[in-house]
Amino acid sequence: MAVTRTFDPVAEATSAFQLVIKNWMLAVPQLLVAIVAIVLALILGMGSIFAAGGLGAMMGRNGDPGAGIAALTGLLGTLWIIILVACLLGMIAYGATIVAANDAWSGRPVDIAGAIGKAMASFLQLLVFGLIIGISGAILSITIVGPLVLGILMMYGFQAIVLGGHSGVAAIGESYRLVTKNFGPSIIAVLAVIVVYIASFIVSMILGIIPILGQIISLLISALVGAYACTVVTRFYSLIVSGASVASMPAPPSPPATP
Repeated sequence: MAVTRTFDPVAEATSAFQLVIKNWMLAVPQLLVAIVAIVLALILGMGSIFAAGGLGAMMGRNGDPGAGIAALTGLLGTLWIIILVACLLGMIAYGATIVAANDAWSGRPVDIAGAIGKAMASFLQLLVFGLIIGISGAILSITIVGPLVLGILMMYGFQAIVLGGHSGVAAIGESYRLVTKNFGPSIIAVLAVIVVYIASFIVSMILGIIPILGQIISLLISALVGAYACTVVTRFYSLIVSGASVASMPAPPSPPATP
């Protein structure tokens, strides 16, 4: 007789936190993306500022309004470049964290280089999924709650691609199916991530008063929180697709019989 596997969502969310602390290397991919984004912001941003300063000086001397417009366009172009690079690298980093977290849950050693390689092999499908969800989220943003609902329904999409082998389009339906059929545990995973993000935000605000060191520690905490979010969702995805069900709560004891 087959035995149905069960799991406790709260216990799994707690175990995910412990797993990330023990395997801190899970935060490396997202930390690298943050560092690259900061370096690009410094290099390209400073270049744009100097260019804007030069054009502004030209505008002041000659009264040319086109110089000011060109300076603003350059700054906006730099911002879009940084966002684009961060998004593309972020998808690879998230995919790599999925692979590494799945290895950690399975008791295998975390191999960041190998995880990045596997994520890059799925990059095209990750990009397709990301573009569809990104455009949909932008359209639904007029409803305020639309992007939040979309994010919850698509929470297993990247895992479906990297671990499940689905295409970017098929991952949409797969994630929707898994969330709607396992809404309770999925919401618990989302709530766990939200709680950790709020706690990390408070800690980062406190550390922000410490010059430089506070910002560095906050960056490390942010990477660890990002790794936790990916790890807990990956764990729930693996449990759900394996056929595990949520363990039922024990029934409360019966009241004593009245004499």
